[in-house]
Amino acid sequence: MNNRFLKYLAGGMFLLLSACAPPPAEVPELPAEKLQTLPGALVSDDGLVISYPGNVLFANGSVLPLPGGMTLLDPLVALLIEQRDYRAEVTVRSSGHGVEYDRQLAEKRAELLERICRNRGLEESRVQFTAAAGGGPPLEITLQPSSSGGSNR
Repeated sequence: MNNRFLKYLAGGMFLLLSACAPPPAEVPELPAEKLQTLPGALVSDDGLVISYPGNVLFANGSVLPLPGGMTLLDPLVALLIEQRDYRAEVTVRSSGHGVEYDRQLAEKRAELLERICRNRGLEESRVQFTAAAGGGPPLEITLQPSSSGGSNR
């Protein structure tokens, strides 16, 4: 009988503590209408992955964006600045030129994009750039809710 009482008491305490826990912080949904209108971008169904495929942004073997490339990047950077409840993991890739050249090209592209974002006002702490040699879209952004749980507005 004493053992059963302790089990019920422990179960009751667990339920009481669970009920007192604060609700998880709600992260606002990303604005689907803005995501779907990013020029040149492909957006995943959940809106958390944005990619720029093929030669939409960069010419083959080039560090600099194609003419008109800033018209693709400016709305993206503006969206990232606006969505303060999200962090961005940016992967910049190059492929088809040999591993070492692709790695160097991807690094130079990542440096350029990082400078562009910083110059436009995107906080360095909210975005992480990774350069990679190999297949995949030349620019891919994965959005994740900030660990802070709230906005800094």
